[in-house]
Amino acid sequence: MALKSVAIWILLAFMFSGVLAAEDECKFHDEHLERAINSFIEKLPAERSETPDKDSETPEEIDIIEFKFLGLNSFRPFGPFLTFCRDGSRFVQFDMVNKRPLILVGTIKGNDSNTNELLTRALLVRFTAQFEVEGSGEDVKIHPTVNMPVSMVGLSMLLKTVDKETKEDIGIILHSPKPHFLRTLWHGMLFSELDKLFGEISPRK
Repeated sequence: MALKSVAIWILLAFMFSGVLAAEDECKFHDEHLERAINSFIEKLPAERSETPDKDSETPEEIDIIEFKFLGLNSFRPFGPFLTFCRDGSRFVQFDMVNKRPLILVGTIKGNDSNTNELLTRALLVRFTAQFEVEGSGEDVKIHPTVNMPVSMVGLSMLLKTVDKETKEDIGIILHSPKPHFLRTLWHGMLFSELDKLFGEISPRK
């Protein structure tokens, strides 16, 4: 009986030491990781122009020919860095918020020779960014895995008609549409663009 108890304690001690070893292996938040995160954020552009492709989540109600985002370089980490391990891989997760308003400008196909211009703004956008972490020390690298929307505040929009030749404003088509339309517009276009942009900044080899 005593021998059996000793064997059980040895097994428990072995299992506990294994858990501690796994936890120690998953503790990788250090100055090198923060430096890699800051280096990634520094590559965010002040302006990014695009033409919609099959992966762009644009609203069906409007036919966007081209668009650009302004202010993406104002995103900064917000709150703590959460590190964890899953299926043998290491991850870091943290929230990001913009320090300046984000602007989305787009050219929309019209029904005549004139063009329609879209101007919309988001005062505050917050989302959770998750990255897989590779390497350690000075060789640590981060690769984006997913961006999860948290909140958007202060959405506004103006849609106007512009003379194709003179580039002068002809009239306002739509001002401050329904909140649901604005949220759909921003969620679809911003996060599909961020996924694409993050992958370009830190591509997997």
